[in-house]
Amino acid sequence: MFPETLTDPEGVPFVQVVPDRPAAVAALAEPSQQLKDAVVDIINYQIDVDFAQKFVPEITRLLGDSDRDVVRNACVLCQDLSCCEAACQVMTRSPQLVTALIRAAAAREGGQGGREERKLKEAATGTLFNLSGYEQVRKTCTIE
Repeated sequence: MFPETLTDPEGVPFVQVVPDRPAAVAALAEPSQQLKDAVVDIINYQIDVDFAQKFVPEITRLLGDSDRDVVRNACVLCQDLSCCEAACQVMTRSPQLVTALIRAAAAREGGQGGREERKLKEAATGTLFNLSGYEQVRKTCTIE
């Protein structure tokens, strides 16, 4: 009945092994593996949401810092996190974060510019682009 459990399935005349089809045990285990993967995905998503809820207030504070290097690093972190669906969901619920990103992208550095300033603006606008698919963010952007 289960040829994959035999050491030599070719020696048993009634066993048919079809190389293109999965074995019976593998076929029966597939739905339970999919369920296990779904549960793991849900747990990881919740962990991402919990993490995002902790970082949003802190990163909002960092985006308002007077040091442009701190703001740039916060923008880069925001952009990296905005690629994660769970973090996006949390970030969109913070109009203060969206407003801080808009201000960071619009602020002009007095006399300096260059590569670091471009990197800051790219990260801030990249984050806003990633978040722009959400209605709440579009409303915040139009108010600002």
